[in-house]
Amino acid sequence: MIFDYPTRASHRRHGPSGYSDYERFRPWLRDEFDFRCVFCLERETWTKVVRGFEIDHVVPVSKSPDLALDYDNLVYACARCNGTKSDQSIPDPYFTLTDGSIQIDSKAKAVGATPNSRKLIHQLDLNSPLMIEWRKLMLEFERLSESKPDALERLTRLPSDLPDLRKLRPKANSQPNGIALSWKLKESSS
Repeated sequence: MIFDYPTRASHRRHGPSGYSDYERFRPWLRDEFDFRCVFCLERETWTKVVRGFEIDHVVPVSKSPDLALDYDNLVYACARCNGTKSDQSIPDPYFTLTDGSIQIDSKAKAVGATPNSRKLIHQLDLNSPLMIEWRKLMLEFERLSESKPDALERLTRLPSDLPDLRKLRPKANSQPNGIALSWKLKESSS
């Protein structure tokens, strides 16, 4: 469960634009990517340091500066994955990681079913010994907490500072209905 990549429709649920600094997209991206690293699925609540997460440009700014402020070119990533990716060109993680082609096997290894998913795993070194050991540890926590609902909830919970996207004012938003699907509104309605 904790290392199941999400499955999504073929488009993002948010579409803000018009910001002059890509950091302004952070609340949107946190919500879009469920407060997890798009690549390795580390959760904000596991690190307790939101700034341990960065905004990655799928197509690096060095290769395409015109996409620096394009929301569809931005993803939410942990510092480790963003640093490993660096300025490599990679398959679009939003689609590659949400199409069901990457699974974590019983030995905590990321396995890709398509050329793009295997390429992404390799480029981001998602099967380094350190990453596999980290996944094994987290999976063991998950197994141990299955019999303790409170522990499982703590392992998978959302951060306490959910952004209220209704209060943000980008110049434009191509997906205004996505705000109703934001985690803040989902949590307040439950």
